[in-house]
Amino acid sequence: MRPSDNKKRFYKSFAFGLISFYLMQGVSMSSNVPESIVEISRYLAQSDSAATIEEFLSSILTPAELETLASRWELVKLLDQGVSQRNIAKQLHLSLCKITRGSKELKKENSVLKKAVKTTK
Repeated sequence: MRPSDNKKRFYKSFAFGLISFYLMQGVSMSSNVPESIVEISRYLAQSDSAATIEEFLSSILTPAELETLASRWELVKLLDQGVSQRNIAKQLHLSLCKITRGSKELKKENSVLKKAVKTTK
């Protein structure tokens, strides 16, 4: 696989992580997802350019939001690797609540986060 293919897969997975992050912020899967999130999802899903996705995320999110999103993604990857929640909390300076939430999402049947992590390995 070419390095550019890996980068595209990473950014697509990151985009799915972004959507998951916002869903974890309070929009339950049983409720209607806001139309704006649906539009963003569709746009990111159709993009085959990692640079376009990265530019989009950098344009719509503040540096602090990007950092929060990145740390959430890191915690999901560490959980998937079997790192303890307490060690993740120390390493990433996150609350156990945020980590537990990520853990619960990973354990769900057909977890989109689990799929995203697997595609970036």
